[in-house]
Amino acid sequence: MNAHREEDDASAAEPFKGHAYYHLAAALDWLRGPDSIQGQEFDPREIKGIESYWTESRNEAVCVGYVCSLQRGQRFYLECFLGEDDPADKARVKIVMLPDDQEYPALDAEPVNWSTDTASLNRLLIAA
Repeated sequence: MNAHREEDDASAAEPFKGHAYYHLAAALDWLRGPDSIQGQEFDPREIKGIESYWTESRNEAVCVGYVCSLQRGQRFYLECFLGEDDPADKARVKIVMLPDDQEYPALDAEPVNWSTDTASLNRLLIAA
């Protein structure tokens, strides 16, 4: 099982929620674009919702990770990394499909603060 901390206080995540929005939009654009992974296991329109996310800002770069679910029940981890001044089209995106019994992905930088305050991020998915 992965070591993780779940963010109990939604207000603690608020300063970083702007990063979560911007990076999600960049990742969705990347998923729909020509540089997306060939043979990817799903279409971005199949994304049902975001279950949880984390964000980290370090050395003028921001990384955000999302655990997402698909309409067909599968889950995946989506990570988006951008330098502080990089435009959204320079996003580096990683996708890892998650086994049914794995709540969170194994990460190098554990533990991270996972937030389940995802309602506003899921509204962004609907609008996209």
